[in-house]
Amino acid sequence: MRTIGSRRWRKRLAHYRCYFIAGECIRAAQDIEAGDDADAFAKADELILESDFLAIEVWQRTRFVGRHTIAADLKVISGGRSAA
Repeated sequence: MRTIGSRRWRKRLAHYRCYFIAGECIRAAQDIEAGDDADAFAKADELILESDFLAIEVWQRTRFVGRHTIAADLKVISGGRSAA
């Protein structure tokens, strides 16, 4: 937290939604909060490794932030559950 004059300033976290993709269909969603797009994408990477899905999209309201697709064999190596 920063102090500017007599006011305290705290960086607000932004709201993002992660969509878990199977094929080309959304199968699940999870809301997250992050400081910026890079932080949101890093959190999405952690979520996908813990899930049964191979792709995740990150959105901030109507703005598409990015899509991450992971290889099924990488999930097994990294300790994530195998793809459904």
